[in-house]
Amino acid sequence: MKKLISLPVNDKVVFYPDEHKYVCVDKELSGITSIIHDYIFPDMYTNVNEVILEKARERGSAIHEELHLEYAGLPAEKPSAEVLAYRKLAKANAVQQIDAEYLVSDNESVATCIDAVWQVSEDEVVLADYKTTHGLNYEYLQWQLSIEAFLFEKQTGLSVVRLVAVHLPKPVDDVCDASFTDIQRLPNEYVTALLDAYKSKAESFVNPLHVLSDDFNEMLDQYAKAEEALLDLEQSVAFYKNLQADIRARLKEHMDAAGATKWENADKSICISRSKDTVRRTFKLDLLRENATQTVRKWIDKNLDKCYAETTVAGSISVKFK
Repeated sequence: MKKLISLPVNDKVVFYPDEHKYVCVDKELSGITSIIHDYIFPDMYTNVNEVILEKARERGSAIHEELHLEYAGLPAEKPSAEVLAYRKLAKANAVQQIDAEYLVSDNESVATCIDAVWQVSEDEVVLADYKTTHGLNYEYLQWQLSIEAFLFEKQTGLSVVRLVAVHLPKPVDDVCDASFTDIQRLPNEYVTALLDAYKSKAESFVNPLHVLSDDFNEMLDQYAKAEEALLDLEQSVAFYKNLQADIRARLKEHMDAAGATKWENADKSICISRSKDTVRRTFKLDLLRENATQTVRKWIDKNLDKCYAETTVAGSISVKFK
């Protein structure tokens, strides 16, 4: 059995989890999440409802905390489906975890906590990050884990040989479809360029992953990666659009059966309104064309009502988040 690594503790930086704040002596440092959002994905959550975002954050924080306590030897009395799935995956992959929420920093500008550190040999480790979203943002993970690896190696002198996303999506029928996904590490020069942009308070950053190559084979590789990323996004969008449509149809059935026009959930954070069915009048252009041999004005005056076809338009419901 290999000797377990004892990771050095960064005693210069203090992390305040309630405020999610890193402080070195008397200077506040930036977490890497805000840097990635500001320079790589500035519009990442622009069109996402804040209520939905907050609930996703709460679920993610709860799963992270449960996994942290699990590692610390304080498992939950009734483990979540996500934690049960992680246990199974970790056992199947012979994961040897040596730290959780491991704090790394340059002690100057940035700091972050790594979700999990797994040991491979006496001087090699794997860095893992827990994600509880429906899908994985691969490029985001590349930046996040590559920055973590860069800071980790500088702080410990150990070698990071693998980056892994531990995907723990929301359970379906109390079963979490968990998985490990390998993340390709970005070159250290990409990481230092991004951190330098932050330190210099640059207004923007040219993402090297989005710079088109002049090499034919590299261009094809970039295209293939873009196609793959787009396919993942389209599948996620299609899934959620279909899910919303199914839920709206079912809500409408329930409201019609109850004779209700407005519903709210228990904490009144979601309001559902059912509009009435209406009648739509559509101009029958074909009828006009068939009779165009007559004087148009006289024909319209005489047959005005016949120019419209009536159809019933089903009422809809609207969902608002407060």
